Amino acid sequence: MRSILEPGMDTEKYDLALKEFTSFLQEYKSNNKRFYDDALIRIADCYYVLKDYNTAIERYDQAIARKSHDQAYALLQKGTVLSIQGNKNNARNNFTTVVNQFPKSRFADNAAYQRAQLDLETNKYQEAVTGFTGVIENYSKSNLVPFAYTKRALAFYNIKKYDQTLKDYQTVLDEHINHESAQDALIGLQETLSLLGRSSEFDVYFNKYKKANPGSSSLANIEYESAVNLYLNENYPNAIAKLQAFIQANPSHNNVYEAKFYIAESYYRSDQDQEAIQYYQAVIQENQIDQVNRALRRVGNLWFDQGDYTNAIENYKELEVAARTKKERYYAWSGLMESYYLVKNYPQTDHYAQLIQDQGAVNTNAIHRSMLMQGKSAYMQDDLPAATDFFLSTLNSAQDEHGAEAQYLLAKIQFEQGKFKQSNETLYDLNSKFGTYNYWLGQSFLLITDNYLGLDEIFQAQATLKSIIEHAPEEEIVAIAKSKLAQLEEADPVDNTTEQDDQFEVIEIEEP
Repeated sequence: MRSILEPGMDTEKYDLALKEFTSFLQEYKSNNKRFYDDALIRIADCYYVLKDYNTAIERYDQAIARKSHDQAYALLQKGTVLSIQGNKNNARNNFTTVVNQFPKSRFADNAAYQRAQLDLETNKYQEAVTGFTGVIENYSKSNLVPFAYTKRALAFYNIKKYDQTLKDYQTVLDEHINHESAQDALIGLQETLSLLGRSSEFDVYFNKYKKANPGSSSLANIEYESAVNLYLNENYPNAIAKLQAFIQANPSHNNVYEAKFYIAESYYRSDQDQEAIQYYQAVIQENQIDQVNRALRRVGNLWFDQGDYTNAIENYKELEVAARTKKERYYAWSGLMESYYLVKNYPQTDHYAQLIQDQGAVNTNAIHRSMLMQGKSAYMQDDLPAATDFFLSTLNSAQDEHGAEAQYLLAKIQFEQGKFKQSNETLYDLNSKFGTYNYWLGQSFLLITDNYLGLDEIFQAQATLKSIIEHAPEEEIVAIAKSKLAQLEEADPVDNTTEQDDQFEVIEIEEP
């Protein structure tokens, strides 16, 4: 059975493997128990890898209930899945069952280690020390022993037993200098010695590690990963400094190209746009890492935000050529559509809006935006019938902010055509359907005011403006309303003590 089915596992085609193992169970259910149990556990493993954790647990439970020859493995795997699901107590119980009931199993050391790791993760540091000590003492031949020393050192560190911390890290570096845990031990040793004011002792082990790994880039990798972790932890100033130091010290290192990208990202997230652009452009020019297209998009967006639409268009054009995925093409076309609109190149706006609809619609929001932009483009070219059609199409499919803007623009066209009552009806409908979008709700009430003025209903216009000032959360909208009201009151003073119509006692713009 294994020779037939395991190739699916080797190529990680777990969905195919799952079908094959399930078919095997159905066909050979009454045959060899060992093969049946083996397939059952492999089905559970497939569900585990495919992240169907509940089904995986069910299958492991079936294997456990059948007292499979790999019962210890099933218990271990079930514990692992439970741990992933956050069920730490039951996970620990499964690991304990393996240790107690199957002490000679080849999985016992792993179970003991995982149990201690759970204690470490849940801040039970003394229990973790006891658990990792058990791994070290009871499974001395296990390849997990160096990891156990390193993890126990971390547990000791958290309960401030620094001498024991140093001893465990030193044991790894003395006895397992070529083990993959040695790097963690080296970093932990450096941190602990620094805490104790004994940094001068670090050179002995640093040189020992370097001697044991001649020509290795591991130390540079340690330095690089440390800098990247600063970026991931949003410590952008220190990330920039560390990454720049890494580039200077290791100019030919493979990670130099990526380091520049992370410097750019750090500047970007620190709102230092010009510095970000400088490093993004270096990434683009070198063209050595997968993030080049992301850099192109970032630079385009930064130029766009600065109002430099010419440079934005240039970068979006480069992204259009370099795009490898539908999403990247959409980012390029969307940027070009927006940029061309703002430089009043409406034919190109329409071109990229249509491209998005035909080839680059990554989601419904993209469709809605592109239709809205076609309507705005037609509106700016005074093609009001076409603009109306696009706005109606947007409104019919978009129950989002794009729909709100489309309905507002329809009302604006009606206002400009002198259809004040019709415009107000459109706006009342907007307020009913899109009342959660405060900006467009505010704009709607401002336009309602203009319609009242067009109908020569001054008092109602003033009442609406006062309601906006009192209730609108958008400062921009409130400022416009105050300005309009001041102009109205100056031109046509009204007795403020007069009771407002009931209609305006309920005009409110809800805060989010």
